[in-house]
Amino acid sequence: MPRSTAWPAYGAPRAARPRLRDTGFSPAVKLAVRRRAGGGDAGLALCECCGTWLGHYGGDVQHIIARGSGGTSRPEINGIQNAALMCRRDHDAAETRDPDLYDRGFWRHSWEQVGAAALELHGRDGGFTRWLTTDGGYSATAPGEAS
Repeated sequence: MPRSTAWPAYGAPRAARPRLRDTGFSPAVKLAVRRRAGGGDAGLALCECCGTWLGHYGGDVQHIIARGSGGTSRPEINGIQNAALMCRRDHDAAETRDPDLYDRGFWRHSWEQVGAAALELHGRDGGFTRWLTTDGGYSATAPGEAS
């Protein structure tokens, strides 16, 4: 039976698909967030929200200010000051816009400034407050305040 001309022959080149724009964090930012959450060691990484151990591969890196559907033109959205390492439970709560996690700094509205809000780290009942820095660390003082 002859082969139909409607189907390309096996192994025939396909038309190239347009590549989707990458709208997420780079691998370098993800590793830096994991190191920050582990006190310098990615293998010791904790959920920055509740303190659950996540190690090298557990949890998700959450956009504090959501990138929006289709991405954003704001380059700081995919920077380290807009990233938090979270366990699946806390990440899901942030994605559903839990008011408690807003109060603790783990999600923000799209019109808010990246890095302006403090995070209440490692505790639902009173952890400690820190601001995320551009160099991938934590600061006990708000941006622009004297140390």
